[in-house]
Amino acid sequence: MKQSEKKVINIVIAGGGSAGWMAAAFLSEAFKTKDNKQYKISLVESDNIAPIGVGEATIHTMRGFLGACGIDEGEFLVATDATFKHGILFKDWLQKTAPDVPPHQYFHPFESFVHLSPEPQTSHWLNARLRGATTERYDRWAGIQGALAASGCAPKTWQNSQYEAPVNYGYHLDANKFAEFLKKTSIQKRVSHVRANITAVTLDELGNIRSLGLANGESIQGDLFIDCTGFSGLLNRAVGAQFIDYSNYLFCDQAVTLRYPRTGKDYQPRPYTTATARESGWTFEIDLQERTGLGHIYSSKHCSPEAAETALRNFFPDIDPAAEATHLKMKVGRLEKSWNKNCVALGLSSGFLEPLESTGLYFIEIALRLLVDYWDPLSQSAACREQFNSSFNATFDESMEFIVLHYVLSEREDTAFWRDIQTETGDLPALKSKLAMWEHKPPTDADFKNETIAFRAPNYSAVLYGMNWLPHEIPIGISHIPPEKSLENYTTMKKLQKMAVEGSPKHTEYLQKFTASFR
Repeated sequence: MKQSEKKVINIVIAGGGSAGWMAAAFLSEAFKTKDNKQYKISLVESDNIAPIGVGEATIHTMRGFLGACGIDEGEFLVATDATFKHGILFKDWLQKTAPDVPPHQYFHPFESFVHLSPEPQTSHWLNARLRGATTERYDRWAGIQGALAASGCAPKTWQNSQYEAPVNYGYHLDANKFAEFLKKTSIQKRVSHVRANITAVTLDELGNIRSLGLANGESIQGDLFIDCTGFSGLLNRAVGAQFIDYSNYLFCDQAVTLRYPRTGKDYQPRPYTTATARESGWTFEIDLQERTGLGHIYSSKHCSPEAAETALRNFFPDIDPAAEATHLKMKVGRLEKSWNKNCVALGLSSGFLEPLESTGLYFIEIALRLLVDYWDPLSQSAACREQFNSSFNATFDESMEFIVLHYVLSEREDTAFWRDIQTETGDLPALKSKLAMWEHKPPTDADFKNETIAFRAPNYSAVLYGMNWLPHEIPIGISHIPPEKSLENYTTMKKLQKMAVEGSPKHTEYLQKFTASFR
């Protein structure tokens, strides 16, 4: 068949925002030369439906996603008001501390296990801790990233090119600016942008979507439809997608957010997210280049929207009393099948977990990668759809269990919210099995089977040991290590941390110089 005679394969994205424009940017690059076929990508976006704008923090995989979209890192940083993220600082999750007592805290970095000997630092910390040779926090033994974050250093050195660094890193970003930036990028790659409300979804005799009816009287046909219509799930409902409610595992189902302008010369954006446990949920602090995003994620069963907003303003009294708050109701859970018929749900249309570990944009990213891997437009293989759904569901559920872990390890009983967590959280056999296993051994990557999951042994170790959850006895696999050897390793690690901090630019300085040529 001649090039001019090739069938054009139409991909229709319903909805904009981060999900829609991430799909457009990624697929326009991925399908540029895929299988020597011709693809046309169209995005239908309403002018009178504002994006929710969630997802101001990412995990470290976002670097690879942006690179795969052909995006320059400096241009991205400027366009989205972005900063770097080493990880998350957790405060008050273990216990409620008195006002005059420093809060219990720990750091969850993106860093992988560090080996200064055949055994990782995790083994040496456990060995020393269980033998009574140290009371130091786990994250201060584990690697260099916690020290870089605490010292306000960038994850990158002056010698690193874009998306490269000695340690893994993510970003803090303005979600609305991110969507606008990806929109510009996608349109430059010939993505067709259709501004119209969707008024009808027409199915064929097999239940696949044939076309979308638009308010302007036109219709748009496609071979594959991607639902990015948010919690409404406009296309999902048309093809009969079923939702699985996870609110019995995660109680936080509402949020209130505020924006705190930070343009003074003394402002130094922190290269990490802060998540502080509160009476009915938790709050986040996310520093961008010119503002701080503040939010209160809470359980509507235990707190009203008015009380949640008042609490958020009291937690951060420097906020202008006139600053307008944004309230959001969250539908916690996921679809049974994110890919149903010829419709793939993406972002909030597919599912949602509270943003404690910044998974929102990751779910979009991994779904797009799986879609490119499994979609064959000619065969519409049911086996490929099933594998896509199996992999995505496992990734989502593993992330849900990881977030639940933060709650079930808590010893807090100071409010009804925390007491209910201990008595009413739904049973998770897989998580319970892992915890039983880790009573006898530290987490290792062999404990995780799914290749697409976001959180593995280093992540679980950071939370388990940050929350003072320890094996009942010294695991047999590390019992041969003399405590003196572990303490020597700690001394070496402290030296490496000092060298890393001294050899790294400050976060603010790096951002200013790295982005200067893009302003």
